[in-house]
Amino acid sequence: MTLRITAFKRVLQAGGVLAIGLVSAPAAAHDPIDTSAYPELAPEAMLPAIIASLKHSLKDPHSIQDLTICRPYKLNLKNGKPHTWATMLSFNSKNAMGGYEGVTMYAAAFKDGAVSGDISKAQMNTNEGLDRLINKAIAKDMRGCVAIADAEVQRLLQAAP
Repeated sequence: MTLRITAFKRVLQAGGVLAIGLVSAPAAAHDPIDTSAYPELAPEAMLPAIIASLKHSLKDPHSIQDLTICRPYKLNLKNGKPHTWATMLSFNSKNAMGGYEGVTMYAAAFKDGAVSGDISKAQMNTNEGLDRLINKAIAKDMRGCVAIADAEVQRLLQAAP
């Protein structure tokens, strides 16, 4: 059994899936964090950093619609303050051809309050076999996430550096 799980993880890692913990880890490993002790971890508090990152990575960031952001998970503290964490988000935006992709799930890693690296697609490309199981697990974790109004996204895009 361990050999199969290890091989499964290697296959997923080779595919560049950032959300590996969502699929293969026990539920407690990715339970959302109670943000009441750390207000800087609330989805609304992470929003400006996420929008700024998306503004620089998407072909048409002003096309973002239906944005949802989840509470963070996998929190690491340093000197009693949040140091690193990850969160899931989803949105719809235009691709390079100018068409909307449909709502797609992503993962963002944070370090010291800033997005660390790129926001990565967490959703698998097909909805068949193993990809379908992975997409279902990620979608299950996305339930109960915070919906952000499109007007607020546009306001933050205008203000983002």
